[in-house]
Amino acid sequence: MSRSPLTSGELDALRGLQRKKDGVQVPFVNIRDARALTALGFADRSREGWEITSEGLARLALEGDPAPARSPLHVLHDLPAITAAVEPPAPPAKPDVVERWIYLRTLLLEQLAAFETGGLQLHSGPTNVSADAMAKVRAGIAEFDALIAAEEFAAP
Repeated sequence: MSRSPLTSGELDALRGLQRKKDGVQVPFVNIRDARALTALGFADRSREGWEITSEGLARLALEGDPAPARSPLHVLHDLPAITAAVEPPAPPAKPDVVERWIYLRTLLLEQLAAFETGGLQLHSGPTNVSADAMAKVRAGIAEFDALIAAEEFAAP
């Protein structure tokens, strides 16, 4: 989320969009300010006009604007955006490299078997380069197998 300062017009527009979301009749929003908010991810444009995003709500919370009285459902709906603005995001889940490698290794070995039986051939112009390609893939598989084994052995 951008922490650059908002102009007073942008902040007023953001507050107006929050009131609009809460069902309050808002006369208008300055288009220049609304476009700036859209570029920052704080507003979206729809057929019904400009609408505040969860990032916009979170920015207002960071600005220290008191949230208007809201129903518990509104608060629960906006809670992820507000807490994301306050708390650093959790690191993405690390994929299980070993499981993914086993799957990929199986596919590679199936393809190599097809090359060895002559079912597949790799050509560079008129020259069949299947044997060289198979040797490189087999060497790559062995190298990655060794990396995975070393990583599993070193893991606590």
